Amino acid sequence: MKSDIYLGTILLELNRWNSKKPVVKVSEWLECIQNDGFDGLELWEKHILKAEIPSKEVQALKEAQVPVSIYNSYAGLGPEDEKQRKKAAEYIKKLGAGGVKYNFGSEEKMLDTYIENLKKWDSMLPEDCRLLCECHGGTIMEDPALAKKVFSKLAKDHYQDIVHCFDEPDKLKEWFQNLGSRITHAHVSIKDEAGRGVRLRQAPERTAENLQLMKNYDYRGTFTLEFTEGLRSKDENVEDLYRAAVDDLKYLKAKWKEISKNEKS
Repeated sequence: MKSDIYLGTILLELNRWNSKKPVVKVSEWLECIQNDGFDGLELWEKHILKAEIPSKEVQALKEAQVPVSIYNSYAGLGPEDEKQRKKAAEYIKKLGAGGVKYNFGSEEKMLDTYIENLKKWDSMLPEDCRLLCECHGGTIMEDPALAKKVFSKLAKDHYQDIVHCFDEPDKLKEWFQNLGSRITHAHVSIKDEAGRGVRLRQAPERTAENLQLMKNYDYRGTFTLEFTEGLRSKDENVEDLYRAAVDDLKYLKAKWKEISKNEKS
């Protein structure tokens, strides 16, 4: 069974966690991304919103052989975020993205409002667009049991979940126990104790254990390479980050194929 593997454009970005202008122009990397075998992009929203000429970047992405598979949005679900949600919906339609990554807020008392606004946002999106909740730390969805209750209020199949697939195995197992088939996408990242990125082949035991766990739960979803070696290093640069991502792509693809083959034998 093949699971598509996307490149998260945030992986390449040096200004990912500040307000500075992005240093990466995704359109300049499209030929490499296609030739190196990525199945699609998870496009970091600011690579469009803060592009020098957003319309030109959108056109280049639309014409590319590698699709924008997921639009990685930071539009919130509060009442104050309506304009951002509308803008995201516009770009999702323009780019033909098949899914959108989003986050809930941090206030449990706002849950009903978050859900109402999520459903309104859904009505602005293409009918087949996957709404992919990143159950991130600092949001109400970081608790798997609460996340299960929230998803019980979201009836449509396209309300789906993202896991950080190389978290502690017990935590990953807890997510699958609570959300099961709602989990259709995985963010790929391993960090050392100092928060620096690590290549998958540098953590072979964790990689093998967690992929086997996912296979045991019959995971059939997609992956995005979110961070890699070079993250938070003193000499972090785009070229080295990309080379590490290509290595992670090859390693992940080989290991997932190996586990899938072993399951059939």
